[in-house]
Amino acid sequence: MSYGVLKKVVKGWCFILKTCSKKIDCLFYKKRPLVRSGDVIFYGSVSGSHVVKIDIKSKKFIGKLEIPNTLDVQLVNSAAAVRGNIFRNVKFSEKNSIYEALDLGCAWLERLESLKS
Repeated sequence: MSYGVLKKVVKGWCFILKTCSKKIDCLFYKKRPLVRSGDVIFYGSVSGSHVVKIDIKSKKFIGKLEIPNTLDVQLVNSAAAVRGNIFRNVKFSEKNSIYEALDLGCAWLERLESLKS
């Protein structure tokens, strides 16, 4: 993924978060927004200090349904991303299911929130 594509994804995410505040349907997991663009999923609020970026590395088929098989989970600084800089990776992990990836990302974000208060 090129730098320009990442910048567009973040700008699109900001737009989706603004529309979600106007009661338009959007996907949430544990009270945080989820936005997907191709094989990249962003989890968390751009207005926060960090977001979770999940890259889908491989997929498997169960019947006709395509399921993510290998995912890279990264905790990144969202302030740098909104300014247009390249994402700065804070933490990294590899998981084997979307649930494990989201659960880990949620734990990272909750831990950061508890450190601030």
